[in-house]
Amino acid sequence: MLRALTTALAVAVALLIATLLYHAWRTGQLQHLLQTSLSERSQWQQLATAEKARADRLAKQQQAANAAVQTLQAELANTDARYRSLQQRIANAPASDNGAVAPVLRQALEGLP
Repeated sequence: MLRALTTALAVAVALLIATLLYHAWRTGQLQHLLQTSLSERSQWQQLATAEKARADRLAKQQQAANAAVQTLQAELANTDARYRSLQQRIANAPASDNGAVAPVLRQALEGLP
């Protein structure tokens, strides 16, 4: 009986030691995986932060470009209005205001937008 009890105790101790060794080995694996995941997450976060900054810079550049386009369109509309006014004034001028003009100058003036 004592021998059976001793054997059972020895088996229980052996199983306990095996369980503790397995637990230590598996915990080490999981800690390594955790560290790898944290490192990769950090790299992805850095990349995401850099891309966000790049996107913000591009958005600001786009806003500046849009503002410049609007400014140029306003200037073009103003210039076009002035040229139309001049063309209308020339077209409506009385014949007495006409005089001899060099053909090259007339073509240049009439060719203005």
